[in-house]
Amino acid sequence: MSIAQRLEDGGGAAAWAPPLPLLYVSTSRPFFRMQVPLTDDFERVDGTIPLADPNLFQDEDGRVYLYGGCSNTTPLWGVELDPRTMAPIGERRDLITATAHITWDGAEGARGYNVRHGLSPEKLYHGWAVYDQTTLVLSTLNAGQQYWVVVDAFDENGVTPGACVTVR
Repeated sequence: MSIAQRLEDGGGAAAWAPPLPLLYVSTSRPFFRMQVPLTDDFERVDGTIPLADPNLFQDEDGRVYLYGGCSNTTPLWGVELDPRTMAPIGERRDLITATAHITWDGAEGARGYNVRHGLSPEKLYHGWAVYDQTTLVLSTLNAGQQYWVVVDAFDENGVTPGACVTVR
């Protein structure tokens, strides 16, 4: 099956990290690959990749890695893949393991909270909107780095700024 036929079927190429084969991945599985995208047909690969949108990397010694995660609840993770079958070799490992568990007292009448954090009190460039809870796990931090965090409450009348505190 060619790229044009895959596109007609509503799919598309999801990942390509030359010189690895081009991968076609759909949420309905299975997945397919081809060596030369413009001339080869896709070949079906038995097995699964645990993501519908894989992030692949091949290092200079030919080893292949799949990366995923990196949300407010899941750290960035990676697993080595067999380049022939694209099956995992070994277990998936968390790569960024520094987390901060932020907890605050709820404000009466608050609709939600803006949790802002950064490398200094003047640079709170990262943030999360939090509803119906007074806790947040920040899992995308660098180990050993000091961070500043502010939790602002908001409702239909505006925002009540919180105090800036440090976490390490």
